Amino acid sequence: MAVTNQTAGRPTKEATLAQVRRMLDSPLFRSSDSSRQLLGFLADWSLDRPGQHIKESEIAIAVFRRDPGAFDAQSDSVVRVQMTRLRSKILEYYSGPGAADDILVEIPKGVYYLVASHRPPPEAEAPPTPSPAGWKWNAWSRPVALLAAGAILGAAAAALLLRTPKPGVPPHLAQFWTGILPQTAPLLVVFSNPKLSGRLAYEGLHYFRENVDSQNPGSQNLSYAGSGDVISVSTLTRLFDSLHQNMQVRSGALLSWAQAKDSNLIFIGRPEQNPALHELPKLHDFYFKFGVGIVNLHPQSGEKEVYACSDRPYTEDYAVIASIPGLDPSHHTLILAGNTTYGSEAATEFLAREGSVQELLDRLGVKPGQRIPYFEALLQVRINNEVPVWSHLVARRIEAANQSSWEPAMPDEQ
Repeated sequence: MAVTNQTAGRPTKEATLAQVRRMLDSPLFRSSDSSRQLLGFLADWSLDRPGQHIKESEIAIAVFRRDPGAFDAQSDSVVRVQMTRLRSKILEYYSGPGAADDILVEIPKGVYYLVASHRPPPEAEAPPTPSPAGWKWNAWSRPVALLAAGAILGAAAAALLLRTPKPGVPPHLAQFWTGILPQTAPLLVVFSNPKLSGRLAYEGLHYFRENVDSQNPGSQNLSYAGSGDVISVSTLTRLFDSLHQNMQVRSGALLSWAQAKDSNLIFIGRPEQNPALHELPKLHDFYFKFGVGIVNLHPQSGEKEVYACSDRPYTEDYAVIASIPGLDPSHHTLILAGNTTYGSEAATEFLAREGSVQELLDRLGVKPGQRIPYFEALLQVRINNEVPVWSHLVARRIEAANQSSWEPAMPDEQ
């Protein structure tokens, strides 16, 4: 339901408007007129007309100045695209400048109105736990096992422990995530931010083509993100909160080499959707070829050479889940990428479910307490009404620990 003064536990209208103004005044929103206008419009509508849903056509006419007599939502997706962009910016805001704000604002998927809520109070930290030898450390710290003097330096990195997940986190989820992204470095989630050309209603919006499209496609075409990527960031936010692990979010177009080198990374989206993947990690067994699909470089018995998505409307897709070394070998990189944004969403959700993570660990031959090897895995995804509803692990490869994935792109890779 929409936000009202009378809704129990909800912020007042005045407090919600103040929060929206704070967001609109942030550099993140000041740089995007379309997101500013859309957020301001939805805030006014939701607060002034509680419980009244607004139509896509009404937003197109009021915010994006579409002709009331000519607007066709089937051929003009401006509202859906800009809504996806707005949800992405809201997530980015609360992962950055708004990380300490008391009021949370969101636009739930599938509806066009604003909802506000109070940020839950932080949970109390567990009391310090003494070690058997009488040493004390805080449960949030990363203790180093004390070994013989000659072995301390060599064993220190392996003995770093991760933050303890909240009680109730399923064991395989805890094992996978605390093992695959050690907190010896910040965690950075990089979502897709493709370079596009054309205009939504006029020239046909499409991925930018070198030597074909204008070299200056326009600033408005550098800030889109797939709907599945937005949902993936939301899924990871909830997951890492349960694991007591902090994360930051960055657009693929804004990722720098310094950030890549200093962080554990999660990339969401395939190469032409995520500009950083053009120049950063390349996989050894599966790679994306624009217009073709996921190429299987070393097909095994019963496997195909290419895994492509279905034609529109999408009913099937394939996605890659890959854990590889970071640019700094002491760090880790995780890639979650489908042929479509729905495949990327399915890959993220696959790693957020206890049963599917258990399946992956079993296929990798990982027992409780064992180290998780670097790997590349392939998922089959079923899609219904633009929602991934089923996914299945169809292939996996275990990679050598010293095999770097940070190398130049393949010649025919787009």
